[in-house]
Amino acid sequence: MIDVFPFSGFTVAVLGLGPSGIAAARALSLSGATVRAWDDDAARRDQAANAEDGQFEILDLADNDWSETVSLIVEPSLAPTDDAVHPVVAAAKVADCEVISDVELLARAQRDASYVGVADRNHDGRALEVITHVLSATGQDVEAAGTDDLPALDSWALEAGCTYVLSMPPGRSAHTLSITFDAAVLLDTGSGAWPPYGSIKESKAATNWLFHRQSGPQGAILNLDNPAIAKVFQELKRKKAQIVIGLSTRKKIPGGVYVLNGQLYDDIAGQDVPVCQLSEAEDEAGRRDHLYAAAAYACAAIRDVPPHMAVASLMAFLSV
Repeated sequence: MIDVFPFSGFTVAVLGLGPSGIAAARALSLSGATVRAWDDDAARRDQAANAEDGQFEILDLADNDWSETVSLIVEPSLAPTDDAVHPVVAAAKVADCEVISDVELLARAQRDASYVGVADRNHDGRALEVITHVLSATGQDVEAAGTDDLPALDSWALEAGCTYVLSMPPGRSAHTLSITFDAAVLLDTGSGAWPPYGSIKESKAATNWLFHRQSGPQGAILNLDNPAIAKVFQELKRKKAQIVIGLSTRKKIPGGVYVLNGQLYDDIAGQDVPVCQLSEAEDEAGRRDHLYAAAAYACAAIRDVPPHMAVASLMAFLSV
């Protein structure tokens, strides 16, 4: 569990007691913060009350004194939107109390770590697994976090230069202010608005926080088989602020990483190098694994993992 030392001695509120909210409340309380936590769901409140090492107060935040509270931590599903703002969030904002994500807590506590952010509405747990495995090929510690199975604040503290690979849905991205991702990976946004956002425009704006402040050697990696993401790719290319790498499992991508007929190609340097042969994609799950392989290889390139090490790690993970 992460020692969230910057909040020791302060009062912090937590809204939402799913896995990430409970982990945040536990980490804060064990780090010396006074924690007041709430969820509108009574079953979740009961579960949180029985959490291991739980030393935080379950309190209806409608009655909270915001003048004493430095931060409100919200789960991604409760992030404020143009159409809906939870009354607790509204009260915090009126009192100038910052509203942040659990990953923002991680960033403030683990300042010397490196970060990779992944947004995949389809199945980001699998994407995190592949990317984490490939980035660990150099022997450095790499931690996947930010899913219900792997809450961000339940992860291990890492030394300088080691890497967190984080699930970053838009509700989390828009409230994570301190991270500039070394690699930001956008794989799937779905066909409509990404909850909790009610419009495609708003969810896109929140998702684009993934690329916030990226410059120089930092990289954006985007799935160009998705038309909406392809538009974001073009916008980033025009700005020329960071490295931008396109991915595809359907076509050749100049300057990108792509898979055709099971063959993974690297054209990042314009040399169109055949990297390795993957197993056949017999269904949509197989095609997704091809996309994740391309994303992991592109992340490895940005993070300076030698190609031969990245390929060996990738093939071992996918058992091809």
